[in-house]
Amino acid sequence: MDTQTKRPLSPDPICFGPFRLSITERVFEKEGVPVRLGSRALDILIALVERPGEVVTKKDLFARVWPDLVVDESNLRYHVSALRKALGERQSGTCYVTNVSGRGYCFVVPILRAASGLREGSTI
Repeated sequence: MDTQTKRPLSPDPICFGPFRLSITERVFEKEGVPVRLGSRALDILIALVERPGEVVTKKDLFARVWPDLVVDESNLRYHVSALRKALGERQSGTCYVTNVSGRGYCFVVPILRAASGLREGSTI
């Protein structure tokens, strides 16, 4: 069980676009090739894909990524930027993560749980 969201960790990989994310194994791949991503950016990605189409508040992200630490908002922006770079948003033109001004971030592409074939989330 995820201690932050109180939801059970799914053993099913999450797929979106050319990407595959295994939350339990903490493995992120693009077309079968591991994507280099720091642990904080990976934590942010996991928090966002667990709630596709929903705004994940900055407060929730701070609690998830930096529990028991006080960090500046620039840390969050830095790691979201690293995540966007790893997702190739500039090269592909596809937007995966949007900023909801003053509130937080939202994962805006539908996801697919690989084992079950269930599609979750929607674009906004």
